Amino acid sequence: MKRLSKSASALAGYLRPFFEKNDPASPLGRVISDWCWDNQTLFDVDLSELLATRGKGGIRRRRRVHGKALPKTAWRKLGEFMETCAQKPVASSIILNARMTSEVVGLDDIDTEIFVFIAMTTGERAFTRLISKVLSTRVLETVDIISEMTGIDAANVAERLNNGLLNRLQFIDGVEDRPGIYDLYVPYTVMDAVRSSTGSIDGIERALLGNAARSKLNWSDFDHIARERDFAVQIVRSAIRCQERGVNILLYGAPGVGKTEFAKTLAHRAGCDLFPIAEYDEDGEEPDREERLSSLRIADRLARRRGACVLLFDEMEDVLSGGDISWRKNRRIRQSGSKVHLNRLLEHNESPVIWTTNSVHEFDPAFLRRMTFSIEMKIPPASVRARQWRRLAKKSGVKLSHRRSNELARAHALPPSFANSALRAVAAAGDESDLEFALNAVARPGGSNRMKQPRIKVRSFDLALINPDCDLSLIERRLQQATCPHDVSFCLYGPPGTGKSALAAHLADCLELDILEKRGSDLLSPWVGETEQNIAEAFEEAALEQKLLIIDEAETLFWNRDGATKSWEASMVNEFLVGLERSPVPVVCTTNHLERIDAAALRRFTFKAKLDYLTGDQAAAAFSRFFSQAAPASIKRCGTLTPGDFAVVQKQLRFCEEGKSSPMKIASMLETEAAVKQKGISRIGF
Repeated sequence: MKRLSKSASALAGYLRPFFEKNDPASPLGRVISDWCWDNQTLFDVDLSELLATRGKGGIRRRRRVHGKALPKTAWRKLGEFMETCAQKPVASSIILNARMTSEVVGLDDIDTEIFVFIAMTTGERAFTRLISKVLSTRVLETVDIISEMTGIDAANVAERLNNGLLNRLQFIDGVEDRPGIYDLYVPYTVMDAVRSSTGSIDGIERALLGNAARSKLNWSDFDHIARERDFAVQIVRSAIRCQERGVNILLYGAPGVGKTEFAKTLAHRAGCDLFPIAEYDEDGEEPDREERLSSLRIADRLARRRGACVLLFDEMEDVLSGGDISWRKNRRIRQSGSKVHLNRLLEHNESPVIWTTNSVHEFDPAFLRRMTFSIEMKIPPASVRARQWRRLAKKSGVKLSHRRSNELARAHALPPSFANSALRAVAAAGDESDLEFALNAVARPGGSNRMKQPRIKVRSFDLALINPDCDLSLIERRLQQATCPHDVSFCLYGPPGTGKSALAAHLADCLELDILEKRGSDLLSPWVGETEQNIAEAFEEAALEQKLLIIDEAETLFWNRDGATKSWEASMVNEFLVGLERSPVPVVCTTNHLERIDAAALRRFTFKAKLDYLTGDQAAAAFSRFFSQAAPASIKRCGTLTPGDFAVVQKQLRFCEEGKSSPMKIASMLETEAAVKQKGISRIGF
């Protein structure tokens, strides 16, 4: 015996019991003899020489005859050879790594021996052929073979295969136990670790866990959810420090809002590595529910041993796949397999797990209640979106000015993933001028660009072109300070077109907030109590999404209660006043009819500002601004012009013959607009 194969010693150890318990003429004795002849190179032996006999004529070399029983003397010699071979200190790398793999996931001695055995049959084709030959005799079944070769009681083997940890972790597969067929194997993802060339526990951990995910964003990128963000990181740190079980954090929100990136940033902030769970199966395809859950169990055990680890179960809808659908309180619920199984999984995970999903509506409430903490991830506010536009543009190699990034952020309340896709498209095939086109194309298929956009069009705003009755520049400067509180309210009133809505949008820009716009007609309902409910929901939505609430046509909601004849007329105003006083976000109401508004309601506003017609100097400045021409003297004498009039005439000029728009012609068009307005003809305002 010069040089054994690395697996020879282990194979000899598995074969040894058969030589002790079986006769060479038995069906088992015959197939084992044949297998030994076929695989004698594994043991670096010439069986014809090993089993030779000495007679009167000298040494008689034994020839192999397939299917013929060995004489008992030869059978005994072969058994003694296997006994000697089994004692040789030549260890298979599969066996060494399988034992280390068992150690890192915490298998006990019996599970370890069973796992090593199945890993050997998975990694050694010759061994698999031996098992198949033994099964073909119909003398023993799979469980009996494992029992004979490992010395573990057959009943214990059966229980471990069917209901034990090996099965739950999916360290083994093929436990169907079809008579006469050997189906057991170690799945590729686990076998890849067993075949690890490093021969170290670190290498096996890396093969099973994969690489830690790295964050591409900064902690400040999530300032818009600062309270939830800071609370979540304290939960993770405490769970790691105290080794607390059952810590699960849920991140939910529309696709592309940054749930995965936030999970990476959160783990990094907590001083932990983040490991995603089973994003691909052994064929590089999408893993099914059981594959992902088993990967979670494995990763949880590895993370516990490793320490300072957080696991990420992205797209947790996978746990619902294939579940039955039921309805509960007008809500569709998909049963996610065994409720008890999932509930226990959430209660006993030893490392913190971050779960992400696009929607929680189909999850059983009992499942959601077991989350330690939940964060709704929403589209970031305009200020954050602007920073993301600049960062993504730099990464994509697209030149984007600070002003342009702010304009895009204000105009498109879209998740950062859409900005990234549009910038990549522009970098590949266009320039900065194509950004709007690319962004709309990316967002259109899912209707994402038709999200709740303000009806107020975002334009460059010039405070000098409105005529308020107070100094708004002081308020503007205060609003732009980081320490400015947000529980402020404005009532803007004055003639149509004087810039009330534009000023409201400008105030939102000063505070770096998105706009939630509601008209009085949006909130009014013919049903008793529903108007009050709509008003309450508007304030709640603005608070939850941290948006500046604009209520246009405010006089339709809180008119003077002195003339109220119905109880709902008073209750509607009361509901608005309650919402206004409690609102943690800015509220701006605009009206053309201040005289109709309830006096008590007016007192509740922090600021009340009248926006009047432009002065003569302002009208001249507006003329130059809108038409890039010097204003004729007659403009200053027209005392009822508004910014809205200039915007309307500017649109009209697009349809006039070029070269025909002299200053006097434009002034005449403006005077006509002012005269029409004075006659009381209603039109769409500025």
